[in-house]
Amino acid sequence: MKGKTGFSTNTADRLLVDAAQVVLNYGEVTETNLGATRDGTSFNLNRTFREMPFDGMRGPTKGMKRRERIEASIACNLLEMTKANLQLAIAGATDYTPDPEDEDFDYIHGGPVADADYIDNVALVGTLSTGDDVIILIFNALPDGPLDFSTADADELVLPITFIAHFDPAEYDDETGEWEEPWEIRFPVAAS
Repeated sequence: MKGKTGFSTNTADRLLVDAAQVVLNYGEVTETNLGATRDGTSFNLNRTFREMPFDGMRGPTKGMKRRERIEASIACNLLEMTKANLQLAIAGATDYTPDPEDEDFDYIHGGPVADADYIDNVALVGTLSTGDDVIILIFNALPDGPLDFSTADADELVLPITFIAHFDPAEYDDETGEWEEPWEIRFPVAAS
């Protein structure tokens, strides 16, 4: 049989396989596994560029693009319902105690977003077919979007959460005018 292919003896070792794990504050003392998810997890590096047009431009021209916006995100459908996970899904949510004598319920209440509400990092930890981890991180993350879920007979409630990375003003370089993008991918050296 004849035919062209990109397959090589290394292909089997270069596959990102199976489900991934979502970890809050990866590598920190407060590292926490977010919990079981359903229907996979995703990373979106939504980087937009602006074409800087000039008279006589015939099409895209090398050197004439600049970064305009970066909105990196990690999304998952969380299965595990805990007070902490519900609170995490609502930016600015806090504990609320209308009746201190009520020992049956913990209360969650909305509020303004404070600096402490930003999660240092959210990681998507996947596995290569070699068993090595590939780690995708977003920094200064907050959940984005409405809290929206529903129940159904013979099914489990799934809480969709999308974490959005945020630029940190402390990482702005006043001399160059550059911002450090709030994301990174850690790819194992052995697999590179």
